[in-house]
Amino acid sequence: MIKQNHYHQGYVVNPLSISKIHSKALDFRMDYFHRIDRYGRIDISTILEIDYGDGRKYAILESDSNGPMGLTTNDGIIFLAPSVYEGAINGNGRDRFTLAHEFGHVCLHQGQIGFARASTSQNKIYENSEWQANEFAGAVLLPDYELVKNKGASIQILAEQFGVSLECAEIRKEKAQRRGIL
Repeated sequence: MIKQNHYHQGYVVNPLSISKIHSKALDFRMDYFHRIDRYGRIDISTILEIDYGDGRKYAILESDSNGPMGLTTNDGIIFLAPSVYEGAINGNGRDRFTLAHEFGHVCLHQGQIGFARASTSQNKIYENSEWQANEFAGAVLLPDYELVKNKGASIQILAEQFGVSLECAEIRKEKAQRRGIL
C-alpha cells in the first residue's frame, strides 16, 4: 500500500499533472542518455559534476547534523548533506532518490519557490513542490517504460537494477498498476 504522506511540507507551485512531470523526467533522462547503462540505470551522481560554464551547480553542506539532506535554491543551486553526496556516489538508493528529487526542483520549480507560500492540506497535491519533485525523481530513476519492459520483475530486482530503494520500486510499481500501465 502506498504511503499517503510520503512527501514533506512543500510550497504551492504551478500545478503539474503526473503525465507532465513524467514527460519532463523523460526529457531529463534523454538529456543525459550517455549516463544510462545498458540495464536502464541512470548515473545520477555524475550529472552533478558536469560543467555548464556558469560556475554554479551544487555544493556540499558542512555537516549532516540537524539540517536538510538536500535543498535547492531558487536559482538552481543544489545543496547536499555530505552523507547524501557520498551515498549517491556509492549507489545508495535513498540518496540517489534525494539527488534526483533535488534535480526535480531545478527542472520543475526554478523561479517559483522564492515567492511561494507554504502548502497546506487545503491545496491540491499536484500543486505541492515536494510531491512534484518526488514524482520527478521516481520517474527519472525508474521510468514507466522500464517498468513495462521489466513487468515480471520483483520489487527486489527492480530496486537492484535501477539503484533505487525497495520503497521507491514498490511505490513506482503500485502507481503504474493503478494508472493501468502494468
